[in-house]
Amino acid sequence: MIASGNHPDSDRPGEVLGTVLILGAGMAGLQCAARLTDSGVPVVLLDKGSRAGGRMATRPVEGALADYGAQYVEALSHEFRLQLKQWQSAGMARLWGFGFEGESTPSGLARYAIEGGMNRLPAHLGQSLNIRLRTEVERIALDGDHWLVSQTDGPSWRVPALVLTCPVPQALTLIDRGGIPLDRTLARKLDTVLYDPCFTLLLRLAGESRVPCPGALALDGQPLYWIADNRQKGVAGSSSEGTVLTLHAGPEFSTSHFDDDRDRVIRLMEHAAEPYLGAPILARHLHRWRYSRARTPLVERFLTLHESPLLLLAGDACGGRDVESAALSGIAAATALLERRPQWVSLAC
Repeated sequence: MIASGNHPDSDRPGEVLGTVLILGAGMAGLQCAARLTDSGVPVVLLDKGSRAGGRMATRPVEGALADYGAQYVEALSHEFRLQLKQWQSAGMARLWGFGFEGESTPSGLARYAIEGGMNRLPAHLGQSLNIRLRTEVERIALDGDHWLVSQTDGPSWRVPALVLTCPVPQALTLIDRGGIPLDRTLARKLDTVLYDPCFTLLLRLAGESRVPCPGALALDGQPLYWIADNRQKGVAGSSSEGTVLTLHAGPEFSTSHFDDDRDRVIRLMEHAAEPYLGAPILARHLHRWRYSRARTPLVERFLTLHESPLLLLAGDACGGRDVESAALSGIAAATALLERRPQWVSLAC
């Protein structure tokens, strides 16, 4: 149930609920919410975006679809491999390859594309969850033995347990605005988490591209480090002709040009991609990811930032920096919440 609005149980701002509130409806937030919901815990996810999924993002470009965030899913852990097999059996995921041309050190792991685009997976996971989209949180603050979560435009939420799955710098901003005391060791650890930005340019072509089979190419990163052909990848669209190329810029280029004029960035990336176009460009779309990937992720799957009331941090920067790490981080946070359930549920009574 993806929706927008006030509390699921009341229209009165600030009412005490036995609800876990999760900020961020990316893979970590969705997996955390799903595990809690399956255990009978009422959960609400808040996300400032217009769709769930975070960087598992797909969009239409002139009659065709393109993935413009995460490009594939792979699994190192036994737990996530089982999940991938379930999605594959359900027709959600399909094998794309074990490595791509240009990679200096391929992982050798099976890489899966999501049928219909990467965003189809979080949309599927969020179908039965209470997600409030286009909801921006301004600050979080202690309110006795609860958390008071203030929206930029809307009512506040007063809940006994809170999970932050947004990028670490955004989480720290919310914590700082609320004057929430953090353990010094935790604060120093969080300060070490750095992110690389990324420009993503989508080019709608009138015909086929020159990207080699199976539709992906790794480059040196300056300015491009990744090109994918969404038609070869199997991302379906309404058009029967042409394709959309996804171009990811490298971290150094993205950092040095992040505040540049968008048209200049497009020209530079498009020029670098010329050998792989193969057909005239019909449309262009540039997206800027400020927090594309954690350059220095945490070792832990999640962190407990505050014990009572309970505040947890999860996300793709916890234990890794990809789709699998985000999913496992959300699951780990949910497990911790369930183990401490008597602690925070008693606060809602």
